[in-house]
Amino acid sequence: MNSMIDSKKFTYGAISIMSMISLIDGTPAPEQEEEMNRVILENERIHSNLEYAFKVKSEVEKKLKLDFAETSEDILLDLAKMKINKKDSFDIVELGIEFLKFTDVISLRKVGVISYFASILNVSLSQPVFSLIG
Repeated sequence: MNSMIDSKKFTYGAISIMSMISLIDGTPAPEQEEEMNRVILENERIHSNLEYAFKVKSEVEKKLKLDFAETSEDILLDLAKMKINKKDSFDIVELGIEFLKFTDVISLRKVGVISYFASILNVSLSQPVFSLIG
């Protein structure tokens, strides 16, 4: 949940910085507003996907009667930053459970887990997501 707060701080911080730049260099207000809207929409998309990822995590934990380690929340955050199309991922819980039955998630490298879920969701990993994985 801290990541949601941090993301909101980032949004407000980005808006503040853009406002200051506008005052300093005279950037036209319509361009500034368009950029602010883009930043806000991107953060809302991440919040929405993160909320969905936590819901999936909760369902998997409940059905398997297990608790993910904290590092798995990093995986969910990385997944949330991908372009997840919710209508294509309605069965992620069942697929995730099948996957977890045969795999110890904690022992896997994050990139492996993320790649696996990305293939399930039929999404491509962007370069920025790979840089987040480390």
